[in-house]
Amino acid sequence: MAAGQTHDELYDLVDAISGDFAGLGLPLDAARERRRESSRRMALVPSRYRTPGISLEDARDQAELVLRERQRDHPGVTFDDVRLYAHHPMVFTFATLSPQWQREARVPGGLLCSIDKVDGHVWTESEQEQYAATNAE
Repeated sequence: MAAGQTHDELYDLVDAISGDFAGLGLPLDAARERRRESSRRMALVPSRYRTPGISLEDARDQAELVLRERQRDHPGVTFDDVRLYAHHPMVFTFATLSPQWQREARVPGGLLCSIDKVDGHVWTESEQEQYAATNAE
C-alpha cells in the first residue's frame, strides 16, 4: 500500500484520459464495481489524492535533489536537466534523461523519481507495484 494507505481507505475513480476525479469516496470493492460498470477507462485512486499537499514546484525541487544524488551512482554518464516526465493522480514523476542511454535504447533512458502528491515522499518500487495491483483487479 502507498504510504498512509489503510485497508479502510476510501477510493475515487479518475478518468484515465482527462485526469478528472469523479468525486467519490467508496470502499475499494465498491469502487472496483463502479469502475467495471463505467464505459470510460478509469483508475482507482485513494480519495485523499483529490487535494494535493505539495506543489509541482516543491515536488520538482525534491526530485532534483534525489535524481542528482542517484546520478552519482553512474559516473561517466551525462544526464539532461530534470523535467516533469509524467503527471499522475497520485504522483509527479520527474526524469533526468541520458542521451547515451537513449542511444543504447535503454528504457526509460534515464533516471526517474516519483513524488507523492499528498505528503511529498519519494515513492518506492513497492508502492508503485501496490498501485498497479490495486488497479489490475
